Amino acid sequence: MTDDAVRQGPVKILRDYFSAFTALKSCPRPFWVVQLINLLDGIAYFSMLTVSTLYLSETIGYDDKSAANIWAMTAAVYTGVGVIAGFIGDWLGIKRTLQISVIMLVASRLAISATTVKSIVVPSLFFIQIGTAIMTPILISATKRYTTKETQSAGFSMLYFLMNIGAFLGNYVLDPLRALPYSNRTVFMMGSVISIICWLAILLLWRKELPKQPNGDAKLNEVKLGNKTTEAPKQESIWLIIWSVIRESAFWRFMLFLVLLVGVRLVFEHQNQIYPKYYLRTIGPDAPVGRLSSINGLIICFGIIISTPIVARFKLFNVMFFGICVSAGSMLFMAIPPMFFMDMLGVTISQAYTIIVIAQIVTFSIGEVIWSPRLYEYTAAIAPKGREASYMGLSYLPMFFARSAEGLLAGWLLTNYCPPDVTANLTTLPYMQSPQFMCLILAGIAISSPLLIIVLRGVIQKESCLEKGEPPQPTST
Repeated sequence: MTDDAVRQGPVKILRDYFSAFTALKSCPRPFWVVQLINLLDGIAYFSMLTVSTLYLSETIGYDDKSAANIWAMTAAVYTGVGVIAGFIGDWLGIKRTLQISVIMLVASRLAISATTVKSIVVPSLFFIQIGTAIMTPILISATKRYTTKETQSAGFSMLYFLMNIGAFLGNYVLDPLRALPYSNRTVFMMGSVISIICWLAILLLWRKELPKQPNGDAKLNEVKLGNKTTEAPKQESIWLIIWSVIRESAFWRFMLFLVLLVGVRLVFEHQNQIYPKYYLRTIGPDAPVGRLSSINGLIICFGIIISTPIVARFKLFNVMFFGICVSAGSMLFMAIPPMFFMDMLGVTISQAYTIIVIAQIVTFSIGEVIWSPRLYEYTAAIAPKGREASYMGLSYLPMFFARSAEGLLAGWLLTNYCPPDVTANLTTLPYMQSPQFMCLILAGIAISSPLLIIVLRGVIQKESCLEKGEPPQPTST
């Protein structure tokens, strides 16, 4: 990336970014069906993420601990299925796997829309996570398959852009939906309609699957090299691939890095499990939960476009570390007593909490724009050639265990520091018993990530291409 590209203004960067999409007009119809599903299901899924624990508590009747534990288990299942979802797609094919995923989402969202019976609702939430976990890698695979070498970069940019637009829209429409008669259930009703539209799009618009490369015949498995014909290399078994990966020291340094990142990556989980209830119990029962959550998606959507040519000038690891520090430090805003803003700005306690929340979301999102997309580049850079996909899949493992523990943490924190009746006592609670102290604990967990990275940086980067100064190979995602 040249200095001229860095100096160009945000408007030109945005214009050039969107003009690259014109190359996609040559893509086949299945590509556009995939992008439509990506956008629509993003609206349904991200709105559900924000309302999930509110739904379990307000609509179904679970207390904070039970609601957090249930949702944490569904998130852990999502992560676990994500490890093997790519293999499922390769086995069944893109179209068939997408159909199975969408049908699973239709059935589970309709079930939640129709009843509040716990024995139906809870399994349905698990099936929503399973269906989405299967869909996510298929969207990525389909985007690669239905683009050419010339259009692949623009295709993945479109995928990422629409995914974040879906996150923004899903949260933006959340508050009006919760104001309707069925409140939180209305979000799942909208999701049901969206899933049906996605299923119809596959059924009616996806005319046929592109032909696969022939295989299985001995003659067709021969590769011609000049005037010679040689047998194509045999495909490695999955067990040999796993064994070769776990024997590499680079893999364990990579896993150590992911473990150290758990503290700051858990902030994403707090946004779903803790923050919605925190907003309603500090700002007030009319807090715009969805609008506040939509700030993150909007900043990520356009921030990634503007920041990419700037951060490309710096070393990958240094950029990631800076972004991690910004995101982790954002939690300190929520640890500030609201009286500070009340005295300084002359605002009400509700307005003070709103200022605190917006400051945290904006700061965290700026950090996320810097470090989160770079994590994929770091994975590709540190992985040996031919093992990038394995590293990507196994990178889910630390968060699988972290998400399982998040339910216990979230339930305990809300019960002790931000219970349903805390609103009336916000001005009289001692700091050590207040929502601010809860956020200070969360800030400590988040800040542990950059601190531990500083301590163990030499181990993480030992013998990696990043340590040697070799440029990483960027990925499309």
